[in-house]
Amino acid sequence: INLLLYSFGFTSKLQLGFLNILFYAIALAIYLTIRVNHSYKRNDLLTHELDVTEQAYLVAQIKPHFFFNTLTSVMSLCYSDGKKAAQLLSHFSSFLRQSFEFNSQEMYVSVEKEIKLLHSYIAIEQARFGEKLQIEFNVDPDALAESIIPLSIQPLVENAINHGICPKEDFSIIRVSINKIHSHLVVTVYDTGVGIPSNKISELLGMSNQKERGIGIANINRRLTKYYDTQLIIESKLGSW
Repeated sequence: INLLLYSFGFTSKLQLGFLNILFYAIALAIYLTIRVNHSYKRNDLLTHELDVTEQAYLVAQIKPHFFFNTLTSVMSLCYSDGKKAAQLLSHFSSFLRQSFEFNSQEMYVSVEKEIKLLHSYIAIEQARFGEKLQIEFNVDPDALAESIIPLSIQPLVENAINHGICPKEDFSIIRVSINKIHSHLVVTVYDTGVGIPSNKISELLGMSNQKERGIGIANINRRLTKYYDTQLIIESKLGSW
């Protein structure tokens, strides 16, 4: 209005018009800032939902792999030791109950919950192997409340049993250590199995030929890379612990 009045000669002052332009520019800047901030929040929400969906998909990949191995073991024991087969099914039921408690809307679970799940799994494997397999735990109490991606330890133990312990005929040990060092969790799965040749280690970490290897190691390595910007470290050699 001030600019129109000035252009028709009804006023000789433009200060009010300039102030209005300034106020309009400030208001527009505030409005755009709010819109941009809202867009960033919306983008973060969509990114989180995508991560949750992918996490649930990757975890779902592991479960059928383990279920198949367990049911195969139960079928085998049914012919040789019915009592042990019943015990195995009982431990498997416990594992399923804890496994299905996983909330697909959560990205992480506590270390304590992951350890409980692992104990149920180990009970299943010890029912299979008996005294041939010994499991040792060394868990830092300060680490129990920390968060971790679900099903990130059990597949490592399963891999150690299936590929390290199974080929051996004598007594074997698997040791699971979880320590909190400053702001990091260090999880170590050690076994006295047959060992892994050096070229196989590079294949495991290189994510190549996934179908022949199975999904456990590749799955965990992928999730560690995505959510923690790190990778599994495998140290072993054939015929050595």
